[in-house]
Formats: sequence, C-alpha cells, structure tokens
Amino acid sequence: MRHALLILLAVAGLVGQCRAQEAETIDGRTAEDWVVQLRGEDVQGRAQAADALRRFQSLDGKLAGPVSDALADVDPGVRALVAMALFRMGPNSKDAIDGMLRAAKDPSPEVRSWICKALGRSGADPARCGPVLVEALQDPEPVVAQSACYGLSGVGASYSKAITALVAVSKDPRSPTRSSAVGALGVMGERGTIGDRGAEVAKELSSLLPATDTRLRLAIVVALGRLGESALESAPSLKEAIKDEAPDVRHQATLALMDVGAGGPDLLPMLLVVVRESTVELSRIRAIEDIAKLGTSTPEVEQALSEAGRADSPQIREAATRALDRLRDR
Repeated sequence: MRHALLILLAVAGLVGQCRAQEAETIDGRTAEDWVVQLRGEDVQGRAQAADALRRFQSLDGKLAGPVSDALADVDPGVRALVAMALFRMGPNSKDAIDGMLRAAKDPSPEVRSWICKALGRSGADPARCGPVLVEALQDPEPVVAQSACYGLSGVGASYSKAITALVAVSKDPRSPTRSSAVGALGVMGERGTIGDRGAEVAKELSSLLPATDTRLRLAIVVALGRLGESALESAPSLKEAIKDEAPDVRHQATLALMDVGAGGPDLLPMLLVVVRESTVELSRIRAIEDIAKLGTSTPEVEQALSEAGRADSPQIREAATRALDRLRDR
C-alpha cells in the first residue's frame, strides 16, 4: 500500500513539473516576470512588458490587479498596451474593475477605446460598467464611441439602459457610430442577451431601412437576422431590402429572411445569387446551408452547388458537398 502511494505521489510530482514546464511564456518569460518589469523605472522597459502581456493567450485573474496598476503610468503608450492586455484577459480582468473605470476618463482616446472594450468582456457588475459605457457613447472621438457600443454588447440587457441608449444612437442622424450601435444590438440578439426586447428593437431598426447610408442599411439587415424570430414582423422591410441597389444589402437581407423565419421556396432564386455572387465566404456557406434546409432540388440548384463544390475555399466546398448529399437523400 505504501509502495503504491509513493508511486502515485511521484506521478503527481511529474505531472506538476510538466505543467510548470508548459506555462505560457512570451520571449522566454512568464507573465509574472513581465509584471515585475512593468513596475520598473525605465519607460521602454515598461512598454516592452506591457506589449508582452497583451500577447499572452491567457492571463491568470490574480494578475488583473497588478496589471491594472499600470493604467496610471505616465506614458500613454504603456497605458494603451495595458488596456489591451486587460481586454485580452476577458472575464479574468474582473478584479481590475476599479482601475478600468478610472481609466475610462483617460486623456488618451486609444486608452479609453480599449478600456470600453475591456469592460464589455470583463463580466464585472453591469451596474458599474453600464453607466460608464453609456456615457462613452457620446465621446467626441468616434473610435471610443464605437468601442462603447462593443462594450455594451457584452453587458446586454443586464444593464437596463444599455439597449435604450444603443437604439437612440442608431436613430441619431448626427452620430458617426450608428452602424456600430446597430451591430451591437444584433450581437445581443444573437447571444440571447437582449432579454424580452427583441421585437421592440427589431421594429425600431426596420423603421430605419430607408436610410441613405449603405453601411447603415447593411448593418440593419444583418442585425435583424441576428435577432432571429423576434424580428419576424420585420419581414416586409427585409423583402424590400432584397431590391436594394447594394449587392451586400440584398444578400444579407435574403439570409436575414431565413433567420427570422420568413424564408420559403420563393427565396431560392436569391439564395442561389448569394451562392454565386457573394464575396463573403460565410454568406455563401450560409446560403448553401439554407438551400439544403429548403429541400428543393432543381437542375439550377444542383449546378450552383456543384460549382460551389469546386470553390477555392475548402469550407465552401464542404458545405456544398453536404448540401448536395442532403438533397439527393430526400
């Protein structure tokens, strides 16, 4: 029994050593090593440390506090790199919330921008993050306001004013971040974090589709698709968008109609157009999958899917092969 126990302890020791050897390093140094350098007196050394920390695939949450201390660095470049590192940490940065909230007022737009993104990924208390991000929507620097949209998409309906604020920005013709606000609402819909306000948001967004800005129209049809079945009543607006002068808008409106549950055999011709003409790989794959779901096999469908089966993209080829097999099995 004692012999077996000794063997188990030896194995455990070897496993521990292997894990220690597998600890992630950047330029041969661990995150802890770089945090020490981040506290140094040489600004170039601190910048080097901050840059290394932002390149780690994963940083332990216990480092959030020490890393965020450098948000008070006198050098804006160091502060920006630290903000990037906290963004990369995601939920592990939760303990850095106090420092990040202070840094949301940093004089550097780059720092403020990364902090807004980091707050959205932190998983910290929405009641604390939300108001700061909503305020940042009005930042005079568009890059910061756009990042605030991203941040709010991570907070979702858990902060009650997030959706209202994003809808307001999306409807403001003076705002340079309308498309970003619309996109954030779509992300919430796709993640299921929009709560019970999906239909309300869809109605607001579809009312904007006559917009003259192509980028905004594209963002709207994509967001409506991401809202899923809660945007079903927006189907008439999406059907109008199929006639849009911009090919990307037409293609995304077609896919959105399928996503909201308003798709049928009448969409088949447009789906074939997306398969053949879209320059977006994911759009072509989704159209191929939607064709398979419709289950209608015609010579034109088989020809389009056969052509897609010879595409340069292996993902498109695989999707086309699966779709053809599915249709032929029916």
